[in-house]
Amino acid sequence: MDTIFTILLCDDDQEDAAQMQLALKHCGVPIRLFLARTADAALGFFAEPLPFREKNPFPDLVILDLKRPLLNGLEVLTWLRTHSEWDRLPVIILSGSPLGRDLEDAYHLGASTYFTRPRTAPELLELASLLVFYWSWNRRSESSIRALKENCCWRPGNLLSAPEESAKAAI
Repeated sequence: MDTIFTILLCDDDQEDAAQMQLALKHCGVPIRLFLARTADAALGFFAEPLPFREKNPFPDLVILDLKRPLLNGLEVLTWLRTHSEWDRLPVIILSGSPLGRDLEDAYHLGASTYFTRPRTAPELLELASLLVFYWSWNRRSESSIRALKENCCWRPGNLLSAPEESAKAAI
């Protein structure tokens, strides 16, 4: 079995988190997904003791909501980038905020990339597939890359190959 790609999703909005979880599960890649609803929970994930860590590896990717009452993604990003063991961990900002100042702040603090939260289920599925496809690429053997290309909804030149109806039903 292929190595499981581990994602920490940090979002305090229950509906947004549930939609992203469903989209990530439909990407065609084995994913282990953890959810943190507060900044404390997100940072606590990195400080768990060894018994927890043996069953739950550190994430390969972090997806952060930018600004919510219970979770300030920029604070979590700052903490990760100031700790040498996490300074190269891919951190994706996913925000409802229009670009502008938030985009500048996120990149200044070391975000790997920044996306405005998609408004439709097919767009969210497309984004989730793109994220998993891109960020898991360097962790995979040649045979698993072939399988990923065959199963992933995102392909260069064909951003959403899954039928729109099944994408809507999935989310």
